[in-house]
Amino acid sequence: MSRLSSTSVSRCPDSILSIPMTNMFVCGCYQLQDDRREGGLHLFGTENGAITLKSSLIDGELPGCLDLLRCPNDDKALLCVCAGGQLVWAAVDETLSVIRSQELFGDGRLLLSASYPRKDRLLVCDSRGELTQFDGHSVVESWRGHDFEAWTIYADPEQSSIVLSGGDDGLMKVWDLRQPKKLVSCLREHTMGVTYIAYLERDQFVSGSYDEQLRIWDQRMFRVLKTVAMGGGVWRIRAHPLQPHVLAAACMQAGCRVIDTASDEPVLVASYPDHTLAYGIDWIQSSHEDYFLASCSFYEKEIHLWSLRAQ
Repeated sequence: MSRLSSTSVSRCPDSILSIPMTNMFVCGCYQLQDDRREGGLHLFGTENGAITLKSSLIDGELPGCLDLLRCPNDDKALLCVCAGGQLVWAAVDETLSVIRSQELFGDGRLLLSASYPRKDRLLVCDSRGELTQFDGHSVVESWRGHDFEAWTIYADPEQSSIVLSGGDDGLMKVWDLRQPKKLVSCLREHTMGVTYIAYLERDQFVSGSYDEQLRIWDQRMFRVLKTVAMGGGVWRIRAHPLQPHVLAAACMQAGCRVIDTASDEPVLVASYPDHTLAYGIDWIQSSHEDYFLASCSFYEKEIHLWSLRAQ
């Protein structure tokens, strides 16, 4: 494992999202300023292991960015989930540009994460523990999902009506969008707040938590298949685009870890400790079959590009 390059940004970075089939990635930032979370969105390119800033949206153009996800019908469009109850859609080419923005709530809550169960439907979770369906124009329905912050929400790509949410109450909850206020199941394996849930492959999903455990689940039976101690709170998890059993995780105070989960006993592939607080990570394409990792160091306001290969 080796660091290839790094660069600085003006605000604290917390989200990394790669742009498929390119060597580019987007970083989302926020910083508390006079009780207001100010945001930033930066587009970077990578050439020969070097990071190059290509475009930025900062200052009054964007509130604090708390999560990034791709739009389902366009790999060159992304959704920024923002403080202040806002959603911002941006187009990515060689530059960044705002397509549109919409305020879902004007009551001071933070939108924390989102997921697309269908192309025409968005699910959002927030700092009040509520889960919301949004049809692209207006709120369809909201309901109380968790007693505290609802950190993450995940829509099953195989069964768009099945949704999982994770909250600061330490619970993962299963919902059916055909009766969204009716709880299907409550999963209690994590002992602290559930921070991330994502699809893997072959009827599996993965979860992370402040309890420093990464868990791989059977999606059909909602039972744990594997548990891995990660050394720090697991904030984000990204599967390798070509080897989905290889997972990169941003583990907060423990920096970043890469694990191989192919065997019954997952193996630690690499540790990257060069962050005092790591929130964002993703795989960045460097060639047809080779990938770097980009991760962000929140307090240092730095983006690092690194490789699993020793230099």
